[in-house]
This record gives sequence, structure tokens and C-alpha cells, in this order.
Amino acid sequence: MIAEARKEHTYYRCQTKDCPTKSIREEIICELVKETLQQIKFNPAEGEILNELLEQAQDNW
Repeated sequence: MIAEARKEHTYYRCQTKDCPTKSIREEIICELVKETLQQIKFNPAEGEILNELLEQAQDNW
């Protein structure tokens, strides 16, 4: 997928020439990802590991 900035929004689309999918706004993708991730349940140990990994990723961003 590639991003294209148009007017006030960013849109993503497949870069394959024959792909039938139209472009989709970044906000919609973010909301779908958020809804999907909220369904994942971590046990306390997994949550701690995930938090550490996210902190490391933020530090290296």
C-alpha cells in the first residue's frame, strides 16, 4: 500500500495495477486497526513484555 496526501487527508491504496480496491482514508484504517487491537487480551506477563517493547520502539523512533 502507498500513501497519497490529498487536500486535508491521507489516503492509502494498493500499488498493484490490477487491484480492484479503491483508496481508503487513513482515519478509517486507524479506526479499524484500533478496533481489532482492542479485541486482543493479554495476560499480565504478556502485557508487561508488550509495554517494554513499545517503550523501546518509542525511544528509537
